[in-house]
Amino acid sequence: MARLSVLGKDQLTPEFASLAEQAETTPPYLKATVFQVLGHCPEMFQSYFQFYFPWHEGGTVSPVIKELVRLKIGQLNDCFTCKGARFAAALQKGLTEDKIAELDSYQDSNSFTLQEKIALRFAELVALDHHAIDDDFMRSLRAQFTDAQIVELGMMIAEYIGFGRLVMVLDLERPVCTL
Repeated sequence: MARLSVLGKDQLTPEFASLAEQAETTPPYLKATVFQVLGHCPEMFQSYFQFYFPWHEGGTVSPVIKELVRLKIGQLNDCFTCKGARFAAALQKGLTEDKIAELDSYQDSNSFTLQEKIALRFAELVALDHHAIDDDFMRSLRAQFTDAQIVELGMMIAEYIGFGRLVMVLDLERPVCTL
């Protein structure tokens, strides 16, 4: 049960009411509770969504890499929402469910490029042991990404970690059905 008060759907802005409806009618069929709690701060989250969606699917880092990193963070956070969602831009660029299924063993898999592997390792380190990111790791990261891309990827990793953990802390994460 959510740890904050859940607004009635009639108390939501039209945008949040629509998001709540979509959550319950579109796979992975989440409870509308996420939007009924976030709806306490609709202006904040409308601004957040204006940041999140264009940068997740755009920017200079491939949407496939960002989606892989987002899914990896979802695994690390054990966030049903994050693990279940798929963004169209990455799928349109060739990301497959077979590749997603190999995320647990990405380091040993031939399905991932070197750039994808280093991005996934960056995400793991930022999420689990950011002090372990040393000069050697940064050199390997810079061999695959420009400085601007590292900043972009780092910001998205931080966003994925933070938002996923907020959803978990507020207990907004109960699925209606499993995938």
